[in-house]
Amino acid sequence: MNQQQRTDVFLTHDWGRYMVNGVEVKNHALVSRISEELQRRRLRTWFDEEQLKGNIIDQMRKGINNASGVLVFVTERYIDKVSGGNGKDNCKMEVGYAHQSKGASKMLAVVMEQSCRDTSKWKSLGFVLGNHLYVDFSNPHIWQNDQMFQAKMDELYQRILGLIGKPLQQESSSSSSSPSTSSNSVSELSQFLTSLSLSQYTSAFQKEGAMCVEDLKMFSEQELRTDLGVGKIHARRLFRKLHPSGSAASPRSPTTQPSFQEDERKEQRVPIWLQQVLEGRVRGIKTTKALTKHLTDTQWLKAVEICSRSNDPALQDFLGYCYHTGEGVAKDWKKAVELFTKSAEQGNANAQNSLGFCYDTGEGVAKDVKKAVEWFTKSAEQGNANAQNMLKLKKLGKGCVVQ
Repeated sequence: MNQQQRTDVFLTHDWGRYMVNGVEVKNHALVSRISEELQRRRLRTWFDEEQLKGNIIDQMRKGINNASGVLVFVTERYIDKVSGGNGKDNCKMEVGYAHQSKGASKMLAVVMEQSCRDTSKWKSLGFVLGNHLYVDFSNPHIWQNDQMFQAKMDELYQRILGLIGKPLQQESSSSSSSPSTSSNSVSELSQFLTSLSLSQYTSAFQKEGAMCVEDLKMFSEQELRTDLGVGKIHARRLFRKLHPSGSAASPRSPTTQPSFQEDERKEQRVPIWLQQVLEGRVRGIKTTKALTKHLTDTQWLKAVEICSRSNDPALQDFLGYCYHTGEGVAKDWKKAVELFTKSAEQGNANAQNSLGFCYDTGEGVAKDVKKAVEWFTKSAEQGNANAQNMLKLKKLGKGCVVQ
């Protein structure tokens, strides 16, 4: 690794191990996989493949100084190291120097353990990043399911772009252009749009995070018109060019239930603002309310539309929240319970906690304390802090007794 080379992101992590479903996991191996995928997406990463030796402080300082942003991979061990009294600990020094030199606005937390999803337990690290949205990689299924992994990497990639702006590779490409060679250095995306006489929409696509022609396939024809302002004829021409077989433009069969990953890349692409709300859901209803209070009426309509079409448990859970609270839609507790149940049965911890609450209070469903405890337990086992607190209250005799 060239310590003098500029990079897009500096990756700070610990080399510890932890247990996931009874299997020992090496955190370094997981972070290495993320780093490799970011590099495949043309981002330059600073990542220590081998533990630093020699003048560690100087290497760390140069690495952070030369990076546009910093990714902080959060585990229990990492939190303990940052919060501990060893001033020479690598993790502690890296976070401290990054915060001092770049500020929290250029830092992004990536949660690797489910027990770390509650930022109130981040100790000293919480003072730096506790009030910022993180990217959640703690679901163990992500590492066995490539489709889930790629969907999470899509989310992380977009968050990084929001953190650093234009990647270095794009900067170097544009800065090396000259009048005589400009036609050869134009990006694939710009060339494609220019060939269709649609170059005027290039900046609009880039603002939405589109970096190549393949990214354009995530937009439905309707989104091209309503979200990006592409004219009707231009939108039809572009969509047909992207989907020459016509299959993507055909109406879905009523019996076909698309996956969230398919939706996100084609007709139900999830906007960044909605992704941030979904991330905030893991912190509870107060954080969710804080993240949604600034949504416009148009965004609420868009969120409800996307969630209503999807079978993804996170989107079902959020739509259940909307019906339960009456935000974005008319309040309907029965509908909320229906959605929470669908999401909870797919393993969503937030929905499991919410469903437990509904059974505990009798909102939208017949009151059933036993079922409430069952769902609270399932949610708590996944690290949901609210469910864990509810079970503690139950153990103290507040309403029912936990077996």
